[in-house]
Amino acid sequence: GKCVGGEVALDESMRTKYAGIVMDTAWALFEIRMHHDPGADPNQVWTDITRRYFRIRPHPELSWWAVRGQLVDLPGYMLNYALGAIMVADVRARARELHGPYVAGDPTWYAWVSERLYRFGLERPSREVAEDFLGRPISPKALLDDMARARR
Repeated sequence: GKCVGGEVALDESMRTKYAGIVMDTAWALFEIRMHHDPGADPNQVWTDITRRYFRIRPHPELSWWAVRGQLVDLPGYMLNYALGAIMVADVRARARELHGPYVAGDPTWYAWVSERLYRFGLERPSREVAEDFLGRPISPKALLDDMARARR
């Protein structure tokens, strides 16, 4: 991908784009597992996740999962980040499908999206607006397809 002042390899660009999303998803998985088994050792649960998905050498003696304060005082909050990434990727893919690319400075894009998504405000439930726009339930396929570009 292009960046200010140069070109970045696609795989590097994709890793940078998705690093935060993947971490948020890991924290959401951590929350789900801890809620499923409240008696589990949180350090071990986090170690299992990071070893399997990030290939990080085990450090069950460290509580580095706790760097996210939301895990302590806002149960379930991290899942919002993971689900948000899925929804945004799906909506962006549908917008490209219906209207075309928007990153090149298309001056009609905002008005087009506003009419189909933004104009409803709180008048309609967000899920209903998104699913009407997509023509189906929200799916992780667009996000997974985009992430797969790094392996091409």
